[in-house]
Amino acid sequence: MKVSISVALALALVACTAPYNWSGEWEGTIGPKPQSAVEGTERRVQLSILPGKDPVLTCLGFPAEGVLETSGREATFLGKTVMGQPLERQSAGIRETFSSASLKAVDQDTVEVTLFQVGRPVTVTLRRKSQPSRSR
Repeated sequence: MKVSISVALALALVACTAPYNWSGEWEGTIGPKPQSAVEGTERRVQLSILPGKDPVLTCLGFPAEGVLETSGREATFLGKTVMGQPLERQSAGIRETFSSASLKAVDQDTVEVTLFQVGRPVTVTLRRKSQPSRSR
């Protein structure tokens, strides 16, 4: 009995400390299902994290390039540019949305991203649509 408890505890510790694989193409929608293509573009949130490329967070139809700081199952996206222009040159609303977004892993293929819009936090569930293949 002591051995099985020790093994279970060891496996739980490994699972909690194992690094999360953030790579892939992620997508979700703010609020209920959009009724039109325009509304769908405005409410779609996409996150692209690919090897050798800056991560891109797209929200409100605007792509933002930045950096991703990870710590286990949590991460922070820090926007640097929006549509190729420095974040500092954007409107206050765009700066608010893209300056910092918090991510939290829910499971292997689901993350929650929290960003700010109009002074309020908005949390969106993103699902992994694809994942880069591992090189051999």
